[in-house]
Amino acid sequence: MILRNYLNKFFNGERVAVLGIGSELCGDDSAGMLCAAMLKRELSKYDDILVISASTAPENFTGEICDFKPSSLILIDAADLGLNVGEIGIINPADIKGISFSTHMLPLSMLVQYFEMTVKCSIGILGIQYKQKGFGDPVCEEVQTTVGDIVDCITELTIHNYEVK
Repeated sequence: MILRNYLNKFFNGERVAVLGIGSELCGDDSAGMLCAAMLKRELSKYDDILVISASTAPENFTGEICDFKPSSLILIDAADLGLNVGEIGIINPADIKGISFSTHMLPLSMLVQYFEMTVKCSIGILGIQYKQKGFGDPVCEEVQTTVGDIVDCITELTIHNYEVK
């Protein structure tokens, strides 16, 4: 319920970009990428939703996001938030500097600042507490379940806000 209430403010019938971040080779670090892959399949028919699998270099997609001109941007990534494995942390963009995110070329705080200055959109950040992110580790069951929950929630909000109107 908390996740749905949080995400609902981003799905207001306008353009939304979702950026999945992480390494598919490093266990739970692939959480954001798994969300993006599933959302691409679920939401491909919606022109006002852009889903990007950004891997470990989300800065490579800044141009595509800027061109899309979203009213909201949601970033999804594995993070060490000190929570139970698979638990979702809703992160205020202003608080991002003190959080340990997964493997990135550019610190996520710099990416968020860039989008705040250039796109001027609402930014939401979901961090998924990881268990294991070693090279070749599998994605743990708790993170897989959370990925499914996030995808279900975003899919439901999309259908509600873009088809019911």
